Amino acid sequence: MIDTLLNLVFRCGHRRLTRPVTPVKRGDPSQGETYVVCLDCGKQFSYDPKQMRIGKVIENGAGGVPARVNTTPAATRIVRAAVAAIPAAIMFLITLFRVKRNPSK
Repeated sequence: MIDTLLNLVFRCGHRRLTRPVTPVKRGDPSQGETYVVCLDCGKQFSYDPKQMRIGKVIENGAGGVPARVNTTPAATRIVRAAVAAIPAAIMFLITLFRVKRNPSK
C-alpha cells in the first residue's frame, strides 16, 4: 500500500532503459519475446523491434529472466516506512511548536 502511494506521488518516467534484449537459446530457432528494463524502477516492458516502441509491463519476466519480486514481508515494510517517517515527523513538530524567544529578557 505504501509502495502504491509513493508511486502515485513519485512516478517513474521510465527514461533510462536498457537496450532491447531478445533471449535466444542454443539450438532453438524460435526467439523469445524482446523486452527492455527500466534502470530506475526495474520494471520490464515488452518491446516491438519493428516499430521501435515500448509496450506493456511484463509481470512474470521475459525469457527466463525473473521479474523483480518483493520478498520482504508486509510487516517489515510497514516498520521500515514508519522508521523512515520519524525524522520528518520530528521536524514537523519542531516547526509547529516553535516558541519565539523575546531577545529583550
